[in-house]
Amino acid sequence: MRILNFTSVLTAPAALLSVFAAFLATSSSAVVIVDSSASLKYLLTDTDPSLDNAVWTSSTPGTSLDAFTDSTSATGAYQYGGIEHFTANTITTTDLTPPASGSRFTTYFRIEFTTVSDFNALSLDLVADDGAVVYLDGSSIGSRNFDTIGVWDATPTKTDSFTELALSDSNTTHQVEELNTIDLSYLGTLSAGTHVISFSIHQADSTSSDMGFFAELSGTAVPEPSQYALLLGMGAITSVLVRRKRASK
Repeated sequence: MRILNFTSVLTAPAALLSVFAAFLATSSSAVVIVDSSASLKYLLTDTDPSLDNAVWTSSTPGTSLDAFTDSTSATGAYQYGGIEHFTANTITTTDLTPPASGSRFTTYFRIEFTTVSDFNALSLDLVADDGAVVYLDGSSIGSRNFDTIGVWDATPTKTDSFTELALSDSNTTHQVEELNTIDLSYLGTLSAGTHVISFSIHQADSTSSDMGFFAELSGTAVPEPSQYALLLGMGAITSVLVRRKRASK
């Protein structure tokens, strides 16, 4: 087999090279894809809604969202009771009415969003008291404080059902009421188009006095070939020399 190695040499006027460098720096910066003011749907209930997780989290939920509430709150932080991160940072919250004590199990959140570019190096800022299972386009992508205490599991195995409890948050080092940044780069590229990110927020105890949810999804836009073509047209890249050499067999 022959292995071909390529080396490239770029020549350009200094001023336009600075434009090219600025373009590369911008294209490699993380941006918020789903921010905290995104419209969402949520379901807070004291009875098992018997949701199919592969359906209500997908782009074709059918009638499974009939019981959900539409929310256009600009705060993006949802709670009942008091959540440490929201209080400490004076974050305005959407306050929900909790179910009766003994019936507080799982609250569901679903956000539909559209991107015009491909994104990689995804990350998730998340507050999930007491624990969460997260879905992207109908598939589970991980859990927090649900399979393993205080840990993000990329491949959760615990059953995500309405009455399934999160793990106890009695140890303050687990920081379930704090903002956690989760590296989702293992998901690869999020293609341009319409997507759904969903969360089932589980209590560790059915008598828990509080529930909290906040989420923002970020990523790095993948430059399109047309953007490089534009730079060539501007003269930011005036020539490209490709030298090919054959490696030893």
